[in-house]
Amino acid sequence: DVLAFARGASDVFVQRVLVNDFASEAQELIGQMYRDSGLDWEVQANYRGVARFDRIKLLRVVQNMARNARDAMVDQPEERPRRFCFVVDEEGDELVLTFSDTGPGVPAEFQHRLFEAFATTGKKDGTGLGLAMVKQFAEVHGGTVSYHDTPGGGATFAMRIARETRGAAR
Repeated sequence: DVLAFARGASDVFVQRVLVNDFASEAQELIGQMYRDSGLDWEVQANYRGVARFDRIKLLRVVQNMARNARDAMVDQPEERPRRFCFVVDEEGDELVLTFSDTGPGVPAEFQHRLFEAFATTGKKDGTGLGLAMVKQFAEVHGGTVSYHDTPGGGATFAMRIARETRGAAR
């Protein structure tokens, strides 16, 4: 994915996906990433129907967002809630994937650069490619990604994509 991103490739391999199964895969992936972290997390599939999207690319989005949240929260004092939540909803003909955490959030002076390639802040090993790839994956699915502060502190990202993505079917 990183190499394809660097080359500007935007192939999308659409398949019919049972969203409940996708949420289960995401739950397993996040569980592996958060094991022994001391952080709380949850996955909610409020929409459990069928959608058409590139399952692998969207699992990559889940992985990236969960890792960013984990890295932001892991050094926070334990007396403050440390929680990551991934929610799948449907609004009209869109699938809405929401990722929220109770970390420190994104500094206001950096928010305008969040989705730019090689823009990074606060991560010692960050490349600045993760959120740029998330944006590209949203766009190839006919969608968008946005950021806002989580009420009470933290970060919330919302990815909106067409529930029936057009593209190379498999």
